[in-house]
Amino acid sequence: MSNKTYTTTSSDSSFYEAGYQVFLKRTDFRNKMLLAFSELVPQIVGSKGQLNVLDIGCGNGEMTKCYLDIIRVKFPTLKIQVCLIEPSKDSLENAHSIMSPLVVRVINKNAEEAVKELVRDEFDLIIGSYVFYHINPSIISGLLNLLSSNGCFAIMMGASKNPLREHPALQKISKHGSSDVLASSLDLASKAGFRVLKSQVKTNLKLDGLWNHLNGFTYDGRMFFSFQYNVDIDQFNDDEYSALNEMCSKIFSSSEAVVHPVHELYLLSKESM
Repeated sequence: MSNKTYTTTSSDSSFYEAGYQVFLKRTDFRNKMLLAFSELVPQIVGSKGQLNVLDIGCGNGEMTKCYLDIIRVKFPTLKIQVCLIEPSKDSLENAHSIMSPLVVRVINKNAEEAVKELVRDEFDLIIGSYVFYHINPSIISGLLNLLSSNGCFAIMMGASKNPLREHPALQKISKHGSSDVLASSLDLASKAGFRVLKSQVKTNLKLDGLWNHLNGFTYDGRMFFSFQYNVDIDQFNDDEYSALNEMCSKIFSSSEAVVHPVHELYLLSKESM
């Protein structure tokens, strides 16, 4: 293969969307992450009669809706109002549609720009689901200022140690490649007087069925790897393609052959809570 220009797979592309659905279909991720989130709900809601929620980088809204459904089941009389931030117009429109009439505001901008339009102490819950790969750590101070006195910030992330990203060539191009932004953000939150509660969620996505051999991608396997690396796999250069094969062979030879082993959920709240 020769070097080619990357075709990025943004959150509103068919490659990314299909890969995301493959990931959810082939793992117990959604149920496990939602279970972990549900255990935090009493602390998030407390004695509030109304919950003002901000979702930064809501994507198509599917995961956010699941989180909110958990809260609504546990607290059926609770009034929930949601503000959505998402730079992809198509994804934002979908999120607005599936969460209506809870949505009171949508902002079609990236997080850094959107925060400037919001008011201090405005939200009881901020949700950041797989967005801390893409934002500047300096934004964390602005986001924390948006929390009400007893507010919480729920952050969901894939663990930094992932078998598919061990090779430097793959780490470089992975959409979910670095957790440096999250680490810096958590450090800033801690220095600002917030405590950090961490939960780890193990999932069971195996390589079997996603990778048959180097030139034997199944259709959904191509979608998954495009989702994982944020590029169309046909655009990999020789080194990246070889690295992917090397990592897949290594995973296959392991006892469990699990591709996506661990995800993490963080809850940031003020020390006084």
